[in-house]
Amino acid sequence: MDKIETVVARHSPRIELHCPDIDTVSEQLEEQRQMLEHMNRAMVRLEDQHQQELAAECGVPQQQPQNVWNDKVIVGETEWIYLAPPGHLYRARVDSGATTSSLSAQDVTRFERNGDKWVRFKLQHDDEEVPIEVERPIVRNVLIRQASSEDVERRPVIELNIHMGNELQQVTEFTLADRSHMEFPILLGRSFLQDVTLIDVGKQYLHDKYQPQTSMVDDESSAKEQAAKEKAAKEKAAKEKAAKEKAAKEKAAKEKAAKEQAAKEKALKEQAAKEKAAKEQAAKEQAAKEQAAKEQAAKEQAAEQASEQAENVPSEPTTAEPETSQPVKPADTKESTPADSSAQPNTSTDK
Repeated sequence: MDKIETVVARHSPRIELHCPDIDTVSEQLEEQRQMLEHMNRAMVRLEDQHQQELAAECGVPQQQPQNVWNDKVIVGETEWIYLAPPGHLYRARVDSGATTSSLSAQDVTRFERNGDKWVRFKLQHDDEEVPIEVERPIVRNVLIRQASSEDVERRPVIELNIHMGNELQQVTEFTLADRSHMEFPILLGRSFLQDVTLIDVGKQYLHDKYQPQTSMVDDESSAKEQAAKEKAAKEKAAKEKAAKEKAAKEKAAKEKAAKEQAAKEKALKEQAAKEKAAKEQAAKEQAAKEQAAKEQAAKEQAAEQASEQAENVPSEPTTAEPETSQPVKPADTKESTPADSSAQPNTSTDK
């Protein structure tokens, strides 16, 4: 660990993270999206103009395009629209009295992804046997008050790419609301209709069902979604890896602590065994010393008893040749030295 920390400390000044301003990037993407929409509309107008020029050159009488009047698309009271995502056709009712379009959504769940507000919901209507789950970033939130109630409801607003026939395609905002009990899953408001459409309330389904084709906006949306999914997958994998590493570190720390605890307990047991052995050895030595002291005392006592018995026993007569008894002199009488013991016995009878 010390070596690793040293290497990290040596290279850390070289590590620099450059993170672009998210708001600036979002604004740039929005500008590019609007530019793409403008280019698509310009291409449609140029194509129409080119067809008109060709018709004029060839002497073909000019015809007004179907469902178009003064460069505005005519829509009926109800129309088929194609949403991407989820990539499905739905019936929609046109309502010029609504400011924002509305989309039927069930099981709406808010969550965060990469620090942004997202929403997850299920979309099921008409011929859909299985509900389609859709995830989109939240653009903003709106407060809705129903005419039949005074309660205010806070609803998320998302953006979806919408196609109506082959004449109209743009990105528009939708508020999410449960419309499963209504006939139409989608309501188109003024945010989609204004400046580009005229409403003929006496007609329905003026535009054919849109056949999905690859467009620049679709490619951009798909690329964004794919990038978001890949980023989310990488973050999930990184979190799982971090969780596994954390679990492995905790397990290693627990095993290390258990080993240290076992080593401490083993050392304590060995120390206790040594102390017990030392006490037993000291007890044995003390017992041996006491036994030796007892034996020594017994020997000394036996020696004293033997000495006392020896003093109390009378002396036995000698078996040497009879000699003339020599009177015992008093203690203060001088006797001859041992050197004179070889002299003739004294025959004096003095006492």
